[in-house]
Amino acid sequence: MTAATRDPASNGQPDDRDRREERAFRPVGRVTGDRPQMFCLPYAGGSANGYDSWLPLLSRALDVWAAELPGRGTRFHLPAARDVGELTGQLVDEIEPLLTDQVVLFGHSMGAVLALELALRLQARGAPLSCLVVSGQPAPAWPRENRLHLLDDAQLTVAMKAMGGTPPEVFDSAELLELMLPILRADLRMVENHRFTPGAVVRCPLVAYGSVDDPDATEPAIAGWADVTEGTFESRMFPGDHFYFQQHPQAVAVDLTRRLLRHLSTPDGAISGGSQ
Repeated sequence: MTAATRDPASNGQPDDRDRREERAFRPVGRVTGDRPQMFCLPYAGGSANGYDSWLPLLSRALDVWAAELPGRGTRFHLPAARDVGELTGQLVDEIEPLLTDQVVLFGHSMGAVLALELALRLQARGAPLSCLVVSGQPAPAWPRENRLHLLDDAQLTVAMKAMGGTPPEVFDSAELLELMLPILRADLRMVENHRFTPGAVVRCPLVAYGSVDDPDATEPAIAGWADVTEGTFESRMFPGDHFYFQQHPQAVAVDLTRRLLRHLSTPDGAISGGSQ
């Protein structure tokens, strides 16, 4: 992918399409601006379309936005982020103009780390936050032994296969692997080197999801997220591996819809889209 093109008539300034491609958040489905907002952060190596199997079910009743991080998708020409704090500082600046009075943050795996840090930044700025939803990531206080970013390419490829979630054709293409591995490694390095602020908590409700066949985000590791909120805490373990939401998109959408009903209201008084 090449850098964004420029319209000769624009005196070297980016056109509207360029500006859209530079933005970190893209809408999923219809965005009205008068509904609760849900901002979704990707897993390591993932892009803004990583949750496309189930997010459209929620976009019937929520304004859903998916983050496209530097170094992939429409932002491929930008250098990959190296620090969680620096990245979430950029993301919070992009989110603020989009905020309504009801905001949900969601993140899976690395995205859960980003979602927590983003929630803390929004909270410090006095921004509204209705619920934080984390998935597939051990609680901040849980011991971490994996240092996947230190693996060589062959070992990292084996680890990718074991985690699931990557289309088989990626492993059959040396060219695709050559594109994917540096992005994945950069994300893993960033999140594995991140240090959480001891004692930092959010004040909003927190929902934590895991899956029974995920060897790292075990049920006790997911339950540990209860210590990260002063609000209500709920958790659920789904069947499946680390990418359980790809295997059970409808079940995830229905369950999250039901839980968000307790914390959000829509113009008609209910969120109904995810359960249809």
